[in-house]
Amino acid sequence: MRGRVYNPNPNPNPKVELHELEERKSLHMNTLIENHQNAFAEIKNYYNAITQDNLSLIKSLKEEVVEMKKKDADNEKVTIFF
Repeated sequence: MRGRVYNPNPNPNPKVELHELEERKSLHMNTLIENHQNAFAEIKNYYNAITQDNLSLIKSLKEEVVEMKKKDADNEKVTIFF
């Protein structure tokens, strides 16, 4: 029996065994793809939320700068008046 590989569960039909292996492989790949899509969606939502928060902060800071410039201009007018 030299040169033979021991197979504890010999399958008389290698085509069936190959088909089962391909099905397991396909199922595993589909699971990986689904997990990847879920993880990608979570990351995308996370960074979109950060971006929206930053845009909101930028907008409020710009408004604050406009208000401060307006107050500064008013203070200049008052200073020149006196």
